[in-house]
Order: sequence, then structure tokens, then C-alpha cells
Amino acid sequence: MARPLPSSLALAVLPHSLGALALGAFALGTLALGACVSQPRRPAYGRPLTCPENRLPDPQPGGTSPDAVRCSYDDALGASVVHITGRVLLEQEVGPGIGVGEVKVRIVRLGTEDHPDISDAKTDPQGNYRLSGAFEPGDYVISIHDEGGNVIAHRRFEITPKMTGALEDLTVWVPLDPRLRGEPEPMPNDPDLVPHQPPPATNEAAAAVGPML
Repeated sequence: MARPLPSSLALAVLPHSLGALALGAFALGTLALGACVSQPRRPAYGRPLTCPENRLPDPQPGGTSPDAVRCSYDDALGASVVHITGRVLLEQEVGPGIGVGEVKVRIVRLGTEDHPDISDAKTDPQGNYRLSGAFEPGDYVISIHDEGGNVIAHRRFEITPKMTGALEDLTVWVPLDPRLRGEPEPMPNDPDLVPHQPPPATNEAAAAVGPML
């Protein structure tokens, strides 16, 4: 028959035993709590301003990172174009174009009656721009505006369902002022001499962004 422990030894062992039991209970509680946590799989709709540029990786296979929950569904899963980058260049008669800095770049969705604005930004001193948004497949127009809000150039482009992530190197050329081309001024009553000017705003792209100067 096992003899009982001396009272002094029992008192010494008791705190360690209680500590081990408490630690075991905490571990079991933590495991149970982890088993009840479900990872979000469908991020919130839309692209709020809190959506970070560089998001944390997924916590587990098939899950979605906490940062992605704050981003659009398409953005989080890489199902659409979310970044557009490029340059605004001034046309020259000879040589490469010159970057146009500090002008507004605006992207408008076509194919709808209201032509909603998707994103806008300003170019840096070298004419580079970067736009972020949820760009679903479809037709768009990117327009360039001077300080007074006038359209000085625009370009139509398409985003296809196969495009994902970023659309890069979308260059927009600002036409050279015809007076700098050395073109002759129109003479009175001479229909053959017509000054160089942008075409009238008859298509959907021009109608969406407004007439050019």
C-alpha cells in the first residue's frame, strides 16, 4: 500500500500541480477557441480608402488575409485590373515626347448613360501617373486636363476579362500646338487651307470627357 506523502512535501508539490493544471486548461481553451474561428472568404464589396497597397499574405490555404477583407472582392482575388500606370507626353516634331507634369488624369467608364468617373490623379514632374480602382472589363477613356479643367488629350482603351492586376505603360500623347508646326494660316475664302484642329466630339469617348481645346 502506498504511503501518504509527508505534509511538508505535499505542500511543496501542490503549487506546481495546480500551475500545471492551469496551464493545461489554458492550452485546451486556446485550441477550442482556434477551432471555432472561421477565416473570411469573401471580402467586403467595393474598394474603400482603407484598402492597403501591400496586403498581408493569406493566413491559411483557401483563406483571405485580414487586409483583403477591407478591399474589393475582385481586387482581393486578382480577378480584375486594379492599377493603371503610364505617362502623359507632349508631342514633338523630332525626338521623343516630353513628360507633362502636374496635369489631371481622369478615367471614365463608357457603355453607360452617366459615364461614371472611376479614378483620377495628377502626373508627377516627369509626366508619370498611377491610378487605382476596380476596373471591370469594358471600354474606358482616359483624359488629360489642364489647370482650367479643359481637355487637352484623351485616349480610349479596353480592359478585357483576361487582364488582371495592373495595366502598365498606358501613354497619352498631347498634340502639338498647330502654330508650332509651321502650318500656314488659312487664307480668306480658301477652302483648301484648313487649320489643324482636333476632330469634333461626336463619338462616345469625346462626349464623356468633353470637347478638346
